[in-house]
Amino acid sequence: MCVDCGCDLQDIPKQFIGKRQVVDIPVINLNKLNIGFTKDNAIVVIQQVPPILKIHATISYGANNECLVGYLLSRQYMPFERRREFFNLTFHLSIIEGGIHELLKRLANKAKPTYNLIKEKIEASKVVGADEIGAKINGKKT
Repeated sequence: MCVDCGCDLQDIPKQFIGKRQVVDIPVINLNKLNIGFTKDNAIVVIQQVPPILKIHATISYGANNECLVGYLLSRQYMPFERRREFFNLTFHLSIIEGGIHELLKRLANKAKPTYNLIKEKIEASKVVGADEIGAKINGKKT
């Protein structure tokens, strides 16, 4: 069945164009810790090539990986090399620095609407709060 128009594709010639894979860590349960792999075969009708589940690379990292990478950066202040090592030692998942960058970029894009809303509220506010710790400008405390 065509995902766009609903036509029956049973008798239309098909061509295997490759495989896509999403790698994701499970919710961590100390009683059962397994890495989850989801494999999807990409089979398309020769006349029409639909998008393949929004997965473009031959391997992608899932949302749980994304959340953990963000947490390890923003809350644990873990540098890239240590995050890479953590995923390798804990989950036997080899992730390169570029993969970590990509996951952080995905997180930043998801946070952008909320960030912009907060920014708009602050800009529209008559009073903006700040902490009471002074700062030095040209050697003088303000």
